[in-house]
Amino acid sequence: MVAYIAICPHEQGNIEWDEEINKFLCECHLSLFNVGDGSVYAHSSLFELNEGLTKIDLKVDEKGDIYAL
Repeated sequence: MVAYIAICPHEQGNIEWDEEINKFLCECHLSLFNVGDGSVYAHSSLFELNEGLTKIDLKVDEKGDIYAL
């Protein structure tokens, strides 16, 4: 299980889930990010984007409740 901050590292655009292509999408410049590790999958040639999405550490307690740390 993974979670990421839903803000693009380039210009702080909103990140949305695109179920059809199984990727996270920033609609500002159509950047795509991998689900498994948040790394850049593809980005616009208008800029260099080397940073992936910021991961959020999670904890699952004994009841199965999930918490962001």
